[in-house]
Order: sequence, then structure tokens, then C-alpha cells
Amino acid sequence: MTAPPRSRLYLSLGQVGWPLGLTWLLLLLAVEPAAADWPEFRGPTGQGHAHAESLPVDLTPSTARWRVPVPGKGWSSPIVIGRHVVLTTAVPIPAEMPTAQSLRAIAFDTESGAQLWEVEVFRKSTEADVQSHAKNSFAS
Repeated sequence: MTAPPRSRLYLSLGQVGWPLGLTWLLLLLAVEPAAADWPEFRGPTGQGHAHAESLPVDLTPSTARWRVPVPGKGWSSPIVIGRHVVLTTAVPIPAEMPTAQSLRAIAFDTESGAQLWEVEVFRKSTEADVQSHAKNSFAS
């Protein structure tokens, strides 16, 4: 899979500084999401409510529309934007184990489950004795 295209205007937070990055984040949060979008943890209003009908009571292999393997270990809340389901995961970097993780964002098509793109957001290196909680991962 390939990463989403970057324009020539792409700048990382390290290049423009936190004030400008925070300004962009606040502008993005001010935009009203589409009705079917789930843009953050617990949904568009942060209350965990969805306006949908005929949802399965139990999520099992027989009631799921699709299932896909995801590399690494993730523990984040997926978001839905249009036809994209985006989630994060932490993938160990074998050559640098046990202290390095590749923190990634992956997008899937909501209808088919096909992977649309995967991009490394950044790498996390820790001291050898630093671990995440057993019920968590570095992707949170």
C-alpha cells in the first residue's frame, strides 16, 4: 500500500512549530463533520450516541461486514470520515527491538475493508526498561 500523496505545501509540526500546528488543529475541529462521520472517540458529540438503525446487538464474525488483520498492536478508537475507517497501531521495529516502535495510521474502505493507505506517523524509541501497560499499547 502507498501513503497518501503529500503536496509541496506539506510541513510537519517540527518545521512550523507548535503554535501554527495548534491553530490548524483548532480550525479542523471547528469544521462540522458530515452526518455519517465518526470523527473522534465516542462520536461527533463525544457522547457515544449513533443515529443508526438495525445495528447488530453482538459483533461476531457472522455479523461483521468485514475483518482485516492489522499489523502491530493498536488500542485507539477508530474514526470514520466519509468512506475511510482510520486507526492507529504500534509496530515493533525488529532491527531496533525491544525499544523502537513504528507508530502508524492505516485507512480502510468502509464498504469492502480494503486497505487504502498506511503511513508511519513517527517512530518511538524508549529506554529498554520502559513498557506500556499490559492492556494498552504505544499507539494510544
